[in-house]
Amino acid sequence: SSCTRTGTHPDPSRDSSLRPSAMSAPQTEGGAGWRKRGTDGDEEIGGRCLKALRSDVSVASMAWPPMSPPPPDDFDLLLPKQPPPSPASALFRPPVEQGTKYVIVSGGVCSSLGKGVTTSSLGALLRGHGFKVTAIKLDPYLNIDAGLMSPYEHGEVYVLDDGGETDLDLGNYERMMYLSLRRDNNLTTGKIYDSVIKKERRGDYLGKTVQVIPHITGSITEWVDRVAQIPVDGSTLRPQICMIELGGTVGDIESMPFIEALRQLRFNLPEHSMAWCHCSYVPDMSGQKTKPTQHSVQALLAAGLMPDFVVCRSAEPLKTETRKKIANQCNIPVARILSAHDVKNLFHVPEVLAAQHVVGLLNGILQLDALDVTPARFMSRETGFRSLNDWTAFAKQVDLAEEGHEV
Repeated sequence: SSCTRTGTHPDPSRDSSLRPSAMSAPQTEGGAGWRKRGTDGDEEIGGRCLKALRSDVSVASMAWPPMSPPPPDDFDLLLPKQPPPSPASALFRPPVEQGTKYVIVSGGVCSSLGKGVTTSSLGALLRGHGFKVTAIKLDPYLNIDAGLMSPYEHGEVYVLDDGGETDLDLGNYERMMYLSLRRDNNLTTGKIYDSVIKKERRGDYLGKTVQVIPHITGSITEWVDRVAQIPVDGSTLRPQICMIELGGTVGDIESMPFIEALRQLRFNLPEHSMAWCHCSYVPDMSGQKTKPTQHSVQALLAAGLMPDFVVCRSAEPLKTETRKKIANQCNIPVARILSAHDVKNLFHVPEVLAAQHVVGLLNGILQLDALDVTPARFMSRETGFRSLNDWTAFAKQVDLAEEGHEV
């Protein structure tokens, strides 16, 4: 027969479950219990088990493991000391400045849609309303900068005041928003990987496994947050709105770290702090086709981002039924489906967007009316703001200059 023990000496007189008569069901041969099924002398077996349980000698002779002692009060001191937390552990949610507004401009379907002109035009309109604006270009290529890139592939190199060799889009930013940008306003994949690898070689990550998430994406977020606080409009006041152009096309492998970093940035910011503007292409083949735009927005949704605006590039102004179809399929209000049709020169684009009340729509998302638009002291109008009338008049001058006259 077998007797059970639960770690302490049970007292059958107090615990009714240990009494033979209290067993609900007799167990079979070989099982732990007080009785053997189908045998005589059940009371005798139960008595021997009780006697064995009361005897220290019998208990000591049984091959049962001893009880574990209770943990002391300073149990945590017995644990091995853990290494200090790595700085990279905070990169899953890096701290960011909570007072800055962001306007993100991405592109889909194909490249060369005019994302840089769209970014510059939106920034110019915001500057015209008195907001302090800066701009950042995110390029997914592995080059450190555009200094050694062929102009046949990527256009001419634009040199900034601090000597930074950057993309031509930064030239559009400076001309249309009246800014003086720095080399850090152009962020490439090469710069990010170079920065992270140098940190790893110095041991800044304390032996952690360096990965795309969180280290690469965290470095992108930290870079954007740092550069967005630097004044670039000739004043010493911190920018209120940061325009960010995401180069490449949504869905490309090379741009995925930037999209994930911007998603994390949006998650870390308070509400009404980021507006996402997605540029797409609407071809005209026996009518304006919306399917490429639908798939482009779907790729952005798959990355965890919902665009607030869709800027549709097309040869002709967007038709009403085309707007409604895109709005219905992309879950975006019709008023936020903007037409960016072909114009004579790019200086007409601010007027085209202003006619669709883009600043008012941005105000509804970012609550821009809560920002202070008091101009900085000693800021001249030449380096300050341009109204919509200024852009319209300047665009007409460019139109006249481009008209040829026989001599």
